[in-house]
Amino acid sequence: MSESEETRQETPQGSLPEDIAQALRRYLEIQEETAALQAERHELRDQIAAYMASIGATTIAPVVDGTRVFVRNNVKQVIDYNEDLLKERLGPDYRLTLWPDPDKIKRNLPKVATLLLPIIEEIGSPSPEAIKAAINGGKLRKEQFDGAFERRQTQSFAVARERGAGGRVGEDDADYDADSDADA
Repeated sequence: MSESEETRQETPQGSLPEDIAQALRRYLEIQEETAALQAERHELRDQIAAYMASIGATTIAPVVDGTRVFVRNNVKQVIDYNEDLLKERLGPDYRLTLWPDPDKIKRNLPKVATLLLPIIEEIGSPSPEAIKAAINGGKLRKEQFDGAFERRQTQSFAVARERGAGGRVGEDDADYDADSDADA
């Protein structure tokens, strides 16, 4: 059972206090408004980007209603390879095309961790799990960490509408300590 399944509790219909039910109603309304604003913002972004491309500019700094606005439009090419097809076509030469992929390394970290030990001080960061293991194994003492770390709490909050057989639509998930208006 996953952590989210363990912590998820079913709430009987109508058992919420009215102020919380009202807060959830308003939250769902804001989700819909945000989605509409996001779609409009993307349309405007595309319009501005098309203008910038037509004049050959990657940055502009116009004054709009008395305020200087800095606009940057970086376009980069992304190539997605059909890895299975390349493996089939290239055979052993497929290895000649490869370079370390951070996402794949992360997914396979247990397999590669020991290979990285010779350079761990350059690429590693203290890990709570490794520290606990070293303390529990008697290699380090808890006192050695006094004043050497800062504990923070982050919170994630999500509200989603249920659709059909458990599918979700209109999901809104945000960490409180990160606020960004960047588009992927």
